Parts: sequence; structure tokens; C-alpha cells
Amino acid sequence: MSASIHDTMFRELLTNRDSFIALIQSYLPLDIQKNIQWETLELFRKEGQSIGEKNSLKFIADVIYQVKISHENTFIWVHFEHQTTPDIFMPLRLINYQSGELLKYIKENKIKEKLPPIISIVYHQGQAPYPYKIKLEEIFSETGVKYFGNPILVDLPAIDDKLLRTHIGVGAAEMIMKYSRTDQFSERYEELVIGLRQLDEMSRKVMIKYILRSTDTKKLSHKDVVKIMLKNLPKDQEEIMTVADCLREEGLQQGLKQLHQAKIQIALELLREGRNVNDVCKITQLIPEDVLPLQEQIKH
Repeated sequence: MSASIHDTMFRELLTNRDSFIALIQSYLPLDIQKNIQWETLELFRKEGQSIGEKNSLKFIADVIYQVKISHENTFIWVHFEHQTTPDIFMPLRLINYQSGELLKYIKENKIKEKLPPIISIVYHQGQAPYPYKIKLEEIFSETGVKYFGNPILVDLPAIDDKLLRTHIGVGAAEMIMKYSRTDQFSERYEELVIGLRQLDEMSRKVMIKYILRSTDTKKLSHKDVVKIMLKNLPKDQEEIMTVADCLREEGLQQGLKQLHQAKIQIALELLREGRNVNDVCKITQLIPEDVLPLQEQIKH
């Protein structure tokens, strides 16, 4: 008998509300059961959906119900999965599923407060008892458990400049990242550029591109920005000019593209007024190959 037949049976069984309630009452902790508002129980998803971005880990949920819990004034997702093959990494797979559901819930409901719980109940139907424990400490090293789901936050605005400057090999880059989105960046621009001298050649190139492309220098012209860089980073003059020239070319191309689009819009209006193709080309300085498709577009 194929696994798909088992899965189909399991989903159809749990789609029956009475069967689902019976299973909840058999396995859900009593301290949760006593606060459930059973009249709010409803099927949330039957066959699930893929979770995650393209080419990343995906997971398909079997049956999910949601139900109101009175003392939390929120919904709880009770997710049943059918498992026939033992998988030592199942806890990680379930976390991937739960995270995907919660991220979707946040986006759809614009949540800015505490999240509702998701409880996963895994039904194992195999030829022998499940051989693995299902706690995270069983699949991680001691250090892995400690830091999984507990990121180290580098809060640049909260870190003192003196401390950042002591970070050998990265401090200058951190200083630029700290101020690049603030009004202080233009005022401290030369000081921050001078700090790049402590970085290696590859890192300086990265930060030169970042500064010229992304930073907010409202009080400095692009010419002044480049001039200060050339003055304080003599070893990187070639890189600075290369990036500056590329940006000028990109700006020129963008300007030409915008001008062309504006001419296209004018041409459309002229054609709608009944002007012929030759007149439109003379007025807009477009070539016939640009205008003829517009004429066909108006006809349709």
C-alpha cells in the first residue's frame, strides 16, 4: 500500500470535526484543553501548502485547525502531521513549518504584538516504535541548542563610536553603516572616509562602492564626495574613479530612458488626437519604428 493512500486516509479522518476533537482530547495537555472554546473550532487548512522560498526547505502540512483559547484571547493552531518514516531531523522541519505559518500570519494580520501558539502533533505510523527523541537538544550540539533561535544582535546605533573603532578589520565599515542613513553622515563624511584606511584593499573597495552608490550625502555634491575620497584614499584613486564613472554612465542612461518614455507618452497623445506618424516623429524626434507600434496599440 503506497504512502499516499495512508496520507489520504489520515487527512480525511481528521477533516471530520468529531474525530479531530477526539484526538485533541486524547493528546493535548489538560491545561490547554480546559481553556479551549470548542464552539470556535474550525478547519484552517486540509492539505497544507509549501513553506519557504524557492530552492529552500519545503514542508507540506496535513491538517490544521484553529480554535480560540479564552485565557489568551487568541487562536491556537493545532497541526497534525502523518509520519511513516522516522526522521531524526523532524523537529527542525516542524520549526520551519511553524515559522512559515507565523510569518504569513504576521503579514496578513499586521501583527505587532505577541504571536498565537502553534501546537504540532505528529502521528507516527511505522513498523516499529519511533527511534528518535523529538527535542532540539537531540539534533544539535550543546552550542547549537544555545544559539538556535537566539541571534546575536549587533545594534549599531546603540554602540559607542569608541568601541566600534576598536574592532580591527571591520570597525571603519561599521562606523559608515552606523551613520550612512542619518543626517550626520554628510557632516562626518571625511572622518568616516579616513577611517577606511585601516581596512584591507578588498574591504576598502566594497565600502567605496557602498558609499558612492547608497549613502545619503544631502549636504555634499557628488563631485565633493568623490573629491574627498580621492584626497584621503590615494591608494584607491583608480577604484574611486571607476565607480564614479560607472555611476555617471548609469545616471546618463537612466536619464535617457526617462526622456524616451516621456516622448512615448507624448507620441501616444498626439496619435490619439489624429496626427499622422510623420508629424509625430518630427515633434517627438522618435523614429518610425518607435511610433508605428503605438499606432497599432491605439487601434486595439
